[in-house]
Amino acid sequence: MRAAQDWRMLIFRTLGLSILTATLIACATPEPQPAPPASDASVKMFEGGCYSACTTYEIEVRPDGSYTLNGVTNTKTKGVTTGKLAPGAWAKAEAAFASTGFGAMPDEITGATRSAGTPPCIPDGPGTRITRSATAGSEKTVFWNQGCRHEPAELHVLIDQLRAAFDYDTLVKP
Repeated sequence: MRAAQDWRMLIFRTLGLSILTATLIACATPEPQPAPPASDASVKMFEGGCYSACTTYEIEVRPDGSYTLNGVTNTKTKGVTTGKLAPGAWAKAEAAFASTGFGAMPDEITGATRSAGTPPCIPDGPGTRITRSATAGSEKTVFWNQGCRHEPAELHVLIDQLRAAFDYDTLVKP
């Protein structure tokens, strides 16, 4: 009699654990996946615009790693070139945007936007403009007059990470 009770108890425990496991699996919500980039998604980065010998270029990168580069002054190659970056370039750029809080950065960092007590902007400083279009209808641009020294520290990190993702040292650096 005792063996029959132990057997029944084992069956009920097994059945109960099976039901509990099935319920938990059914109720589990998968981790949301990021939306795939739109077919017209791109990242554009412009640096330059000073009156002296600064490097001036603009690169546009698409999710598949293809790019269009326009080297203007003091660049490795002048004029428009196209090519394909190493696999993962887009993912590295997206990670850089996420880790630096790009979406919360001000749209413009210039003399007009500086806070009281910060030094005035230096004329003839180069500028950086970064535009991210990741999904249809969403676009964010940040422009920084580099002569203005009141930029968020994350902006330097973002520029460095985008340069690395976009192979700046090979494609642009003179």
